[in-house]
Amino acid sequence: MDTEKLSKLGIYYAILPFKRNQDVVKIQEINSSLAISVTDGFHHQDKIPGDKEGRAAADFIADNFPKYFSKLSNIKDYQNRANKAAQITDTELIKLFPEYVSGVGAFIIENKKNNIVIATDSIFVYLFSNGRWYKPKEIMTHYLDSKIYVNDCSRFFGHGNLKKPGQTLYQVKTDVIIIPVSQPIILVTDGTDGLLSVDDLNQINKKNSVNDPEKFFKEIKKLIESRKSNQNDDASILLKI
Repeated sequence: MDTEKLSKLGIYYAILPFKRNQDVVKIQEINSSLAISVTDGFHHQDKIPGDKEGRAAADFIADNFPKYFSKLSNIKDYQNRANKAAQITDTELIKLFPEYVSGVGAFIIENKKNNIVIATDSIFVYLFSNGRWYKPKEIMTHYLDSKIYVNDCSRFFGHGNLKKPGQTLYQVKTDVIIIPVSQPIILVTDGTDGLLSVDDLNQINKKNSVNDPEKFFKEIKKLIESRKSNQNDDASILLKI
């Protein structure tokens, strides 16, 4: 979709690569419903040189998870449907890249008057209500101590080498929240850590209200770019109002 059409849909996004350029933002229409994906891919360069596989994983997740979710419309419980779609996406990704390649993602899927917001891990979700931005308790992060564990989070797509039979730590599960279609929402990858916080969003909103989303988003980008010296990973941000 072009920028003009996205702005008419109330969608603004930016991808700010660091070194590996493995974040993906994808907006598509599936069965006449809008589906938005923000995904972050990864692979171990000591096992697979280059950056291509991580980005390919992010692109695969962004493209396919919403499609699997839509196809499972016979499952009426959104949490169960999201987990089943995640399991299918995980299985298919591992077929493509059996080892050392993974990804995480957050998704917004329109459903009549509501948006279904789904996240796997380490994609931050912020909602706007009563004049303030906040982090909803329903969407959690599942971090692990990287000094102890091979992976720094327990929920992700792919990385088949860690998901051996019998292990229960590493899984692909989702958190789900249902919000009104008109409620403003922001999705950001963890590359924005140290670049943007919920407090920053509320400070920006005092001077540049989200009611003027184009200006609001420009101020977010301006702030992130002013802190670029702190960036150590690809950073992506998407605003939908």
